[in-house]
Amino acid sequence: MSSSTVAQPSTDPVAETRPVDGQDRAGASPQRILVLASAFPYPPSNGYALRVWAVLRCLAAEGCSVDLICFGDPAATERYQDNVAAVCRVQVVRHTNASLSGSLNLARRIRALLAGRPYSAVGSRSKEMTVRVGKLLDAGCVDVVWVEETNLLENLPIGSRTPVIVDHHNVEHLLLERYVAHAENWMRGMYARLEARIVRRWEIQACAQAASVLVCSRHDQSAFLKLGAIAPVIVAPNVIDSCDYDLGSHEETNAVLYSGGMDWYPNRDAVEYFATEILPHLKTRVPGVRFVVAGRSPARNFRDRIQSIAEVEFTGTVPDMRTEILKASVCVVPLRIGSGTRLKILEAAASGKGIVSTSIGAEGLEFIPGEEILLADHPAQFADAVARLLHDTELRRKMGNAARQRVQRNYDMNTLRAALRQALSHVNLTASGRRRAAPQESRA
Repeated sequence: MSSSTVAQPSTDPVAETRPVDGQDRAGASPQRILVLASAFPYPPSNGYALRVWAVLRCLAAEGCSVDLICFGDPAATERYQDNVAAVCRVQVVRHTNASLSGSLNLARRIRALLAGRPYSAVGSRSKEMTVRVGKLLDAGCVDVVWVEETNLLENLPIGSRTPVIVDHHNVEHLLLERYVAHAENWMRGMYARLEARIVRRWEIQACAQAASVLVCSRHDQSAFLKLGAIAPVIVAPNVIDSCDYDLGSHEETNAVLYSGGMDWYPNRDAVEYFATEILPHLKTRVPGVRFVVAGRSPARNFRDRIQSIAEVEFTGTVPDMRTEILKASVCVVPLRIGSGTRLKILEAAASGKGIVSTSIGAEGLEFIPGEEILLADHPAQFADAVARLLHDTELRRKMGNAARQRVQRNYDMNTLRAALRQALSHVNLTASGRRRAAPQESRA
């Protein structure tokens, strides 16, 4: 997932369409929505924040009254409170999430496995968040609880009757199953297999108990329908506002960019795959090529090992990823592990860049191969595709412009608004008198 910043809310084209006097479309009373998120969404500097921020803006534009309770550092987020307050009320709960691809924390992982609960869900338990959610629910201030990924279902009070909408950023069990083939050792692979089974059961349970299920693509929709989802499974694509992305002539010669947080294993695997298996082929085709890795938190040993290759450089955290994208000649997405859809592709496309991706990297996005994006799943073929774009300025501009037009047609804010409206309409039809219990009722 990639990073970026967005225009201030006062110039937000979605906010400008917000209904007047609290009335949403068709004159109905706005829904009162409580959104739960694992991170403070502003500035939207990674894929998770980009999606949550887009959802919040669209809910506000639909006339909803929105409360956000999220994890974060209250002191660090204080300076952005006014930005977020433009679209919702916010409470920040101090909590450190347990990242599945982060620290080992073997004891917690074993406890989660023995309890039959996903590691990320156990690591997201927060008494403070549960208490704050309970207060709003008890006060009758919430019509719908909107949960950004299933791990936060742990923090719904047991026995809650409030309808729940679950927004799945990925198909988590599929992501884990794909990891197995690229696991660093057999023990990690075995752990991933066990965790994938637990996560799959968890996702089935979450789907069974949701009033609406949101996914990022038709591919993910098919995966959740196979899990037997009872509620409507609605495609709510990742979107960006192309107006926030410039088309400029700031390219640096032969600069190939990968953007993504290095605290996420699929991104690290993609970088290592490109640097060790694709780049050797590319160097013979394009002497002087540079592979730029832009994203937060590269571990020192990983960075030093990969950066020992002369053509590789790490930027670390950058204040605005759009600057790095503009400098790139070509943006690459050599992902071998993933699910959901890649915002890094949408950002590159909105900037009019030529893009080369693996099939998994572009999965779920409706880009036309050969016209709006190049796809390659073999190292030499991937290198050939990158070299083709680097050597042909007119081709990459043509493909970049076509990709930007695709974003404007399929991945703009109005598309997301329509999907969220559909999700809320199903809640209106099903919520009356129906109990919506969260998976934590079977909490071990």
